[in-house]
Amino acid sequence: MPGFDSASMADIAARAGIVEGTVYLYFDSKKDLMHRVVAEWYESLIASVSEGLARITGVRARLRFCILRHLRVYVENTGLANLLIRELRRDTKYYETEIYSLNKRYTAFVTADILEGIKQGELNPDIAPEIVRDLIFGGIEHCAYRILSGRGGLDID
Repeated sequence: MPGFDSASMADIAARAGIVEGTVYLYFDSKKDLMHRVVAEWYESLIASVSEGLARITGVRARLRFCILRHLRVYVENTGLANLLIRELRRDTKYYETEIYSLNKRYTAFVTADILEGIKQGELNPDIAPEIVRDLIFGGIEHCAYRILSGRGGLDID
């Protein structure tokens, strides 16, 4: 399958085994389709993380779970992760999108656990939770560039 820029709605419809007109019954544009696919993936990811965290106690264990789960995003969903980073987040209107809102819901798990760690005395009360959250996700993304660029893998174990 060609990259997002070079893929046409006709290409997408052909891969789905439908006629192009059918795609336009549900989506106004290729960008609209992309947003819907990523939003549904995010909803599933958020549900998965929420379910996993419901079974875990302790701030460190919860943070470890979130970090490992996010690393798995890049290993298991490389194409979607690439699409999110290279297409969606570069859009000047990204901060007005449903995808941005979903990203905030997803990263809120980590922020909440950091705040809980501060409250319980496990983490230094002087840290800025949002900065620590950004360092976690930014560090993971930096490590994942090897996968996203097709230049290697990432051993998350």
